[in-house]
Amino acid sequence: MLMPTTYTHYTYGQEIIRMLSPKLQKKILPYINYYNIGVHGPDILFYYRSFSKNEVNQYGVKVHDEPMRCFLEHAFTVFKKQRRKNAAFAYLAGFMTHYILDSTCHPYIRQRMAETGISHAEMETDWDYLMMKRDYRNPLHYKVARHIRTGLAYSSVIGPYYGIPARKISTGLWYMKLILNHFFHSHFGVKRAATAFINENFLPRLSFQHYFRKKKMNPQNRDTCRHLYRLYKDSRAECAQMIEEMYLALQKDDRSFCRKGRFERLFS
Repeated sequence: MLMPTTYTHYTYGQEIIRMLSPKLQKKILPYINYYNIGVHGPDILFYYRSFSKNEVNQYGVKVHDEPMRCFLEHAFTVFKKQRRKNAAFAYLAGFMTHYILDSTCHPYIRQRMAETGISHAEMETDWDYLMMKRDYRNPLHYKVARHIRTGLAYSSVIGPYYGIPARKISTGLWYMKLILNHFFHSHFGVKRAATAFINENFLPRLSFQHYFRKKKMNPQNRDTCRHLYRLYKDSRAECAQMIEEMYLALQKDDRSFCRKGRFERLFS
């Protein structure tokens, strides 16, 4: 289950930073690379050897299909033991942006899938397309995972939140950059045509062709994407507030924060 909204999650995260208190901005900005990995939530696990099921990418599915409360309760335990707390908080702040956006938008995406028959992947790819156009990016050339950093300095902080060794997290981040920056770019259509052939003949249940960057979007998705953008904008204040509250709760190890009703929602 690869996630096509890489650019959208990144831009959302950058907008949220600007809404945080000056105190938290000063906490996060020196560790912005951790935050920028966090904005992709558990999706980073999906890219680990992503063309076959394995314990890493399936753990990403597990996190996605559980309430945020489950992740947070474990995260508080991990955070308490970590030495590099500023880096860890930056990662968790980014992670919160991913959860708020996913849990806000995915119910509407499921509704539109039922109404239109258009796949989740195609809707989100078109949404990413429009967000890049909004920011004057060229969807065919812009490398959407350019902000992702790999290496043990990052993965050693992130790995404990999933119980996954740092080297596997680092490998997953490397795969993420490879797949998003190179594989799903097809300027001349060769990779797109090969993928469509494999899809049709060997993997008909998957829809990899919809992950490729587009020259234009499906016009049927235009109203869907407009509504998603309204949800995106309307959720930002809540997201910033949750990060502020999470920071205070982590300082006090106040785990009642994890039991907020808002965190009973799934990512998916």
